Amino acid sequence: MSGNLSASSSIEQDNGIVDEKENVRHILQYECSAYNHHIITGLSQLRDDILLCDLVLVAKVFLKKYDTVPHTQMREEIEIVDMDASTLDALVTFCYTGRIKISESNVRCLLPAACLLQMNEVKDVVHSEEFQQLSVDRLVEVISCEKLNVRSENQVFTAVLEWVKFDLAARKQFLPRILEHVRLSFCHPTFLADTISKDELVMTDVACRDFVDEAR
Repeated sequence: MSGNLSASSSIEQDNGIVDEKENVRHILQYECSAYNHHIITGLSQLRDDILLCDLVLVAKVFLKKYDTVPHTQMREEIEIVDMDASTLDALVTFCYTGRIKISESNVRCLLPAACLLQMNEVKDVVHSEEFQQLSVDRLVEVISCEKLNVRSENQVFTAVLEWVKFDLAARKQFLPRILEHVRLSFCHPTFLADTISKDELVMTDVACRDFVDEAR
């Protein structure tokens, strides 16, 4: 009798295992691809409506220090010095929306502010924008500097082309003058052959083509 009971118990356990596996197989785990967007959009709307806002940024923010402050000692305002209101507003808006407007009028203010608030993504974008706004004289000065910190001269050439193409109609004329200061002979041979020598903008200019020929 005990043998039959044992067998029956074993069958029930086996069925339980099978049923459990089947249940797991039929579980649907759904993840809404737009969920994060909806959350951020909602938070941004609350900020715009000044609802459920716990903190007012008045105008240096010490975020790490603020994290260590006990809840009972938290203030409703934090004064941020050395940063104008429009710059701070642009950075706060980026936190909520992931979008920021960069122009000639605000680029120089945004860079130190983004560095202060450790907003590396904005800092990288602003760095790029600031480079594009350099005058031709300043660009030549930068790429001619012996202490220029770059991985290779390939990077210098690429940056120069990006600067020219940023406003091609106005800057194309400066390419020979700028390329004269790029150490093309220090570029990787493959990069020189496959990229520089095949760049239409470079090779259609006689002076630029001469620089490339000299570097080969």
